[in-house]
Amino acid sequence: MRKLFLRLLTLSALLLVAAGLLPEEMKAAPQQSVEVRGKILDTAGEPVVGAVLIVQSTGSGFMTDTDGSFVFEAQKGATIVVSCIGYKDYTFQAASSAPMRIVLEDDSMMLEETVVTAFAVQKKVNVTGAVTSVSGDDVLKAPVANVSSALVGITPGISAVTVSGEPGQDAADIAIRGISSYSGNTAPLIVIDGIEQPASQAMSILNGINANDILGISVLKDASSTAVYGIRAANGVIIVTTRRGQAGAPKVSFSGNFGLTGATNVQRGLSSYEYALFRNEAIENEVAGYGSTPLRNYLFTEDDLWKFQHNRDFTPAEVEAMTGLTAAQKQQLLDSPALYYGSSDAYAELYSRIAPQWSANVNVSGGTERVKYFVSLGYFDQQSIMQNANYFGVQTGSRYQRYNVRANIDVDLFKHTTLSVNTSGQFGSTTGPGTGSLYSRYSGIMQIIYEGNPFTNRSMIIDDKLIVDFDYPQNSVQDGLHKRTDNEMTGGWLPALLSRSEGTTTNTRVDVTMRLRHDLSYLLKGLDLQASVRYQENYSKVAIRSFAIPQYTVRRSLTNPNDLEFFGGTVGADSYASGSWGGMRDFYADIVLNYQGNFGKHNIGGLLLGRATKYTMPYDSFNTPSGLIGSS
Repeated sequence: MRKLFLRLLTLSALLLVAAGLLPEEMKAAPQQSVEVRGKILDTAGEPVVGAVLIVQSTGSGFMTDTDGSFVFEAQKGATIVVSCIGYKDYTFQAASSAPMRIVLEDDSMMLEETVVTAFAVQKKVNVTGAVTSVSGDDVLKAPVANVSSALVGITPGISAVTVSGEPGQDAADIAIRGISSYSGNTAPLIVIDGIEQPASQAMSILNGINANDILGISVLKDASSTAVYGIRAANGVIIVTTRRGQAGAPKVSFSGNFGLTGATNVQRGLSSYEYALFRNEAIENEVAGYGSTPLRNYLFTEDDLWKFQHNRDFTPAEVEAMTGLTAAQKQQLLDSPALYYGSSDAYAELYSRIAPQWSANVNVSGGTERVKYFVSLGYFDQQSIMQNANYFGVQTGSRYQRYNVRANIDVDLFKHTTLSVNTSGQFGSTTGPGTGSLYSRYSGIMQIIYEGNPFTNRSMIIDDKLIVDFDYPQNSVQDGLHKRTDNEMTGGWLPALLSRSEGTTTNTRVDVTMRLRHDLSYLLKGLDLQASVRYQENYSKVAIRSFAIPQYTVRRSLTNPNDLEFFGGTVGADSYASGSWGGMRDFYADIVLNYQGNFGKHNIGGLLLGRATKYTMPYDSFNTPSGLIGSS
């Protein structure tokens, strides 16, 4: 409405101008254009090639040529902004056609920005390889359960696929600059605080990090930037740097967030009435094509279609014919929703939950000139979008909980010598229906949903009783429906989930890293020697619980169909079993001699590296160790 009013007002003003009815002072003066020309230089007097000039009023853009010159036309008084990477923006107004001389100042903040690359930290302007940096604050902007999902969309060159939405299983499979192998491993090498992570556990270690502990992430994407890591970096490298303490008074930070998770789009199924119409049509087509006339015994009658459409078990005529009921009982039956002829959309029912997700984190940092520390504690809780029915204490939903603890301590032992100790722990628990792979856990449930139909594949708890079957009394009104469906009642997804075992996977990971660094600048500026050792242990276990729950068959009473009769309810004993367990131990050590220097406008760097790692699986029946020894 406001836009329409403004358009009418503008049109009226134009008409008044055309008619010469506006006062002289309200008539707009024609705007003058001027030729804007000149040259852009840096502080050293060198021409700046490729600087961009933007006319703010029109959005038009122009670029300087090889000698820094520019020439274009703009409205007199227009604001023009000059920008170029590595320089501060410069703003001026188009005033005359006189040649201009613009000097751009260096952007010192951009020039001093650093990037973590392999075993060194370099200024961003000096990096020649394909390296992308992401700050920890950017990672935190995405309130997701894992780091790999947070990187998607904020890191150029990364593609990801998420194969599951289950809590604790929704990490993204990352590929850097596409997939390099159709059969082999395509995961990148993960490096955390300078330490390579074991290939078999790398992504789970990355995704188990508390995002609040991350200072920054560098993604190395080409051969020149990943060369020092050798063949293990064939799929790229993701380098994570965690936060460290700074000298000063203790700083306590707390953060928390709460969110809701839901499916953006859930497929919708047919209603019972629609299903019956299409099934009748299919049977008639089969009969017309192949002459299978016995199939007509499975056609739904007009009364069946009416009941499906109106969600009733009896037509008005059938109710009126019941001589044993009073008028009030007949009216009650007419108003009663269908038991046999009901309808449900099993897929939408199962995955329509809006699930909560929340996290909390507290950290303390500070220290003196000699000792600095960063300590954090985090908690993450995520529930699934699958309906969480609670029947006799048995739940059908999934849940993922994770605790993180980290302590990074830096101690200046002597002059030029620093000891850094990083200790971290991840303690996670995932609970969900069934055990084993995602396929085996949910394939049976999906089979029930897709093979069932809307009126027999319903999940019902009536009067605190789980319904798994209908009873169709012989010669009753519902007996015909029983024969036309061959008793396809499955009880729906709910009994299948409740009767499955519940698996709880607990995972514990502890990591201790020590790094000793000695600054050799007293021998040669920019030279330092580092040695690191790391011990990491991971343990996981699966506990399986099977529940004996009462299950019932239901029917309408023959004497008064308003009453429901239940059969069954026998309860056995629950059982508990310890499922699979496993673990790994990883030992890593390296020694690095690193040099970073500059000579005027030139920069030079060198690295001498020796490293070794040993990876074992003590709970494996073979327990064959694997390892690596190399130098660069």
